[in-house]
Amino acid sequence: MTDENTTLLSISVRTREKVLFEGTANTVTSFNLRGRFDILPYHANFITLISKYVIVDTGKETERQFDIDKGILYAMSNKVSVYVGI
Repeated sequence: MTDENTTLLSISVRTREKVLFEGTANTVTSFNLRGRFDILPYHANFITLISKYVIVDTGKETERQFDIDKGILYAMSNKVSVYVGI
């Protein structure tokens, strides 16, 4: 459960054709060449190629998982953009 003082990430997950998810989340988890990693609020600016999945933890009872072959994840200033299938 989040409280009003909790900082959330602004998340966008999209393909070339459509937006798969747009909203806020506590964390984003994915997989790159070094393995599984998490993006949390106040994460350093970061860009990476990703594969396998993107998990968006919205703080609700269910997480959103997007299974992917490949994509790009870009995090900057509490905003995370994921471009799938690029």
